Amino acid sequence: MESNETMVTMNDLHMNTNSFGALIQYGTYVLATNWVNMGKGKQGNTARLFIALEEPVSGFGPNSRGFNGCALGLVAEADDYFQDAGHAIAWAMNQINN
Repeated sequence: MESNETMVTMNDLHMNTNSFGALIQYGTYVLATNWVNMGKGKQGNTARLFIALEEPVSGFGPNSRGFNGCALGLVAEADDYFQDAGHAIAWAMNQINN
């Protein structure tokens, strides 16, 4: 993740994931895929892997946050599109082990 890139939360990702995409929390990681159509035959599912940069803070009030509100940093993003969400998530899972 470049230092000038805006950090996101799982809530942000939820707001921008369509019905053909998926978000999966796996420990401190978040696996994300979204279906896109860029035209000229370029379509399919994207794949990204994020890691939590903050920990949840239990309690109530303005200083508390659940995992969905923690800042996430981009670890990896696929260069190609995948035929479906399952293949995209499998790619993201493999990035954890690399």
